[in-house]
Formats: sequence, structure tokens, C-alpha cells
Amino acid sequence: MWISGALDGFRIGMGLTLNVTASNNNYYAPLLLSVFSIEYN
Repeated sequence: MWISGALDGFRIGMGLTLNVTASNNNYYAPLLLSVFSIEYN
């Protein structure tokens, strides 16, 4: 189940990355990484 959750998170993350400016990516990147680490653990 964690695989599907990680894939869903990846899709959401890609959507956010495409919809925010480069400066905002610096804010979202650590947040997405923390979400991925939670999914994998």
C-alpha cells in the first residue's frame, strides 16, 4: 500500500511543482521530501 501512496504523493508533488514559481519550489521541496520519507517508513 505504501507504494501506491508514494506514487499518489509523487503525482501531487509534480502538480505542485508545475503550478508554483521557482522560488516557491524551495518551500515545497523539503515538504515533499518529508512526506516521501514518512511514506517509506
